Amino acid sequence: MARARPVALAARIPAPVVAALLMVAAMFLAALSNAITRYLSQEMPPLELAFFRNLFGLLFLLPILLRTGLAPLRTRRHGLYFVRGLVTTTQMAFWVYSLQLLPVDKAIALNFTVPLWATLGAALILREAVGLRRWGAVAVGVIGSLVILRPGFASYEPASILPILTAAGMAAVLLIIKDLARTESPISVVLYMGIYTAPISLLPALLVWQAPTLWQISVTAVMGVLTVSAHFMMTRSLALADASAMAPYDFFRLPFGALIGFLWFGELMDGPSWFGAFVILAGTAYLTRLEGRAAKARARS
Repeated sequence: MARARPVALAARIPAPVVAALLMVAAMFLAALSNAITRYLSQEMPPLELAFFRNLFGLLFLLPILLRTGLAPLRTRRHGLYFVRGLVTTTQMAFWVYSLQLLPVDKAIALNFTVPLWATLGAALILREAVGLRRWGAVAVGVIGSLVILRPGFASYEPASILPILTAAGMAAVLLIIKDLARTESPISVVLYMGIYTAPISLLPALLVWQAPTLWQISVTAVMGVLTVSAHFMMTRSLALADASAMAPYDFFRLPFGALIGFLWFGELMDGPSWFGAFVILAGTAYLTRLEGRAAKARARS
């Protein structure tokens, strides 16, 4: 009877609330995974750390094949999968270097430019129509990035360009996934990410290889569990609510990253950087709102 009460209470929670809670929890796990990456990057070569992230990601994905069989592996688009694996591996290496050289919250703030880069790529590469308001949101995000970067000032850090390159790589991956989704199943897209990124990231890792300790491998495995758990929670959240409604919760990565960075590494982001971060968030939030409205308009037509 005591167990039935919490279950009954949970059943009465509206689905949008459950979706929001799952998304916030996913963002906390993602921020924690980033902090662990920063911690390990002080002891392990970033390229080797990126390989282990990909390897454990693949190992946690393989059980999918036990349920589905080999059907998800049938594809004629290995070329695009390879390009995606190459881009994913490159942007992941940039991200690990970002977390090694920059405060966690600053790297996360600059990484929020992904939707802005995706909009730019959709216009220039996919030839999608991008209206004036979307270009305005991109311009606002660029201004916010410049506030954080402060090029030409004494506070400028050259390493700050790394999370922006990471964001550009992530945007490119999103565009590739959008193209793959036309012919490939979601399971195939997820599986081939690990199948290609693990061996591709192994090659550069071998150039800087240092024998990892059992502790480092264990912590990397924990990082893999956190990442997979975050993706699972995000997937479940998006199954319960619209993507446009859940997208703003991605911004929780910044306060979570700032809190963990302060408690773990004693890092504090300065005032101008916070201002630039919120300018980026404003542009991204507005862009997300526009995309949500456009999606609803397409659904009604």
